[in-house]
Amino acid sequence: MRSEILKFFSEKIDSIEGCDGGGLQFSLPPFDLKPKDFLSFSELDLNSENTQHSLVNATSNLKRAMDCELDTLMFVLGLDDFYRKKRLGIEKKLGFLRRSEIFKATSLDRLNKLRNRLEHHYEIPNLEDVEVYYDLVTAFISIGDSFLYKLRSVSVVSLSYIDSNFKTAAGSSICLQSPKVELDLFNEGNKKRSSFCIEPNKKATVESLNNFAYLLKVNLLMGDFYYGSISKDEFISSLESEI
Repeated sequence: MRSEILKFFSEKIDSIEGCDGGGLQFSLPPFDLKPKDFLSFSELDLNSENTQHSLVNATSNLKRAMDCELDTLMFVLGLDDFYRKKRLGIEKKLGFLRRSEIFKATSLDRLNKLRNRLEHHYEIPNLEDVEVYYDLVTAFISIGDSFLYKLRSVSVVSLSYIDSNFKTAAGSSICLQSPKVELDLFNEGNKKRSSFCIEPNKKATVESLNNFAYLLKVNLLMGDFYYGSISKDEFISSLESEI
């Protein structure tokens, strides 16, 4: 699947352009507290008198903020039950976000290393580390919220062949109820070349979830290309990184 998608876009990228796009409506999880609430709590801790208690408390609230953002994203994508049933923890959730490129790998690695050091060693965190952790978690939540905005604005997207009277080259859509991601590829002349659909459920394998993450990444790339926020080279380079 991945090599076929890369081959198609490598061949056609110079002859396609954005055509149409639309978003989805969805509800956020019914949590009493949101990620930014825990972020505010940690900020209060950091702005109070610099004590062992305030530093430990700030670290704990930052962990909750990150966990809450992760659970929010999994809930919206319809993957929460899958991760609960498989008992897959934060490392697997972060792996999904990395493979779908909702978050860049380097940013996640830095955040997770600091998180593990602060939370899994019984030592008093220093102020500088907690402040860096705060900045990283703040960025994490901001990027997650930007992804949710993308879902609302351009999660159903099509690209067309240039000067073809809007004949479709590629179309991708996300369904959050199932969850499901679809991708259809067309040759010139509107003849369908390939069709892909990944619909993970509670019994899905990790491999199918990885394929779901890949198709989600393709959808996001197509949305960025539609808006002109990435170049053709960046589009192809991102696809190549998964092969």
